[in-house]
Amino acid sequence: MIKTALVGLGRMGRIHLRNLQEHPSADLMAVCSNQPGDEEWIRQQYPCLQYHQTLSGLLHAIAKDVDCIFLATPSILHPDQIKACLRQGLHVFCEKPLAVDEAGCQALERLAIQYGDQKLMVGFMRRFDPSYQELKQAVDDGRVGIPILFRAYSCDPAHLIDGYLPYAAHGAGHFLDMSIHDIDLMHWLLQSNPMQCMSTGGAFQYQELTEHGGDVAAAFMSLQNGAVASFYTSRIATQGYWVETELVGSRTTYRVLDDLGIQEVTSTENRQTHFGLDFEDRFAIAFKREVDYFIRAIRDNLLIAPSWADGLRATRTALMLQESFQMIKK
Repeated sequence: MIKTALVGLGRMGRIHLRNLQEHPSADLMAVCSNQPGDEEWIRQQYPCLQYHQTLSGLLHAIAKDVDCIFLATPSILHPDQIKACLRQGLHVFCEKPLAVDEAGCQALERLAIQYGDQKLMVGFMRRFDPSYQELKQAVDDGRVGIPILFRAYSCDPAHLIDGYLPYAAHGAGHFLDMSIHDIDLMHWLLQSNPMQCMSTGGAFQYQELTEHGGDVAAAFMSLQNGAVASFYTSRIATQGYWVETELVGSRTTYRVLDDLGIQEVTSTENRQTHFGLDFEDRFAIAFKREVDYFIRAIRDNLLIAPSWADGLRATRTALMLQESFQMIKK
């Protein structure tokens, strides 16, 4: 059994908690959170788990007894928390992004070299979704042909905006917080880096978000392999949770449509798209598979992918888009 601990009990933390509890090879021993009500919730729902209010307290108590740790905490905390866990000899699974600025990226590069024998995985769960894995296979098999256009939408339903507003000032912004999944898919599928980019957006409905990147953003990017990429992200999607990816190639076009799986577009067609209500439902299989992969990688000493290098690559691309966004807003 791989013994593990979990830090953070927000929506992502609770997804990982359930999946770790259900995994046959994982033994979740302790959790950590400083949010009001979390300790009582754990005592009621998972009375056998140790509970800690600080990461330092958790590490002091159980670091010698666990193999790995899951970090589902605010993005700004990730570099320091990863460092603390690696120093204790733990393998680390960290939610995206690994860092929120270039200084954090450089610090993590140094840590990855220093603690090269320990595994550091980033939570790009879409790589584990069956539809995206099928799309990756189509690219690798040459069925797409020469990639021409990568288009991605990642939008949260409008009914969640009230829960986001109190935390907007501490968020990582559209590209680091939302589009970074699409950015990682672009890198993973096309294996090419950006050359130029332009991004824009604004507060179309919630003016109080003006100083925090607005409620909608979009970006356009040219890649070294000649392909182009476009990204759209919104926190006010009236149709519900909306994730859509399209890859236009010289031979055919593929679309991953929310929860309808992958679609090959070879002729004119009529289609209806169902917009899922929640990312937790849309990517339930992917969340389980990424946990399973990380546990097996530790048990069987497998190479990690998406690795820390993949995480920093996506982070740096997101920072490029963020810089462009800020320049245009000025």
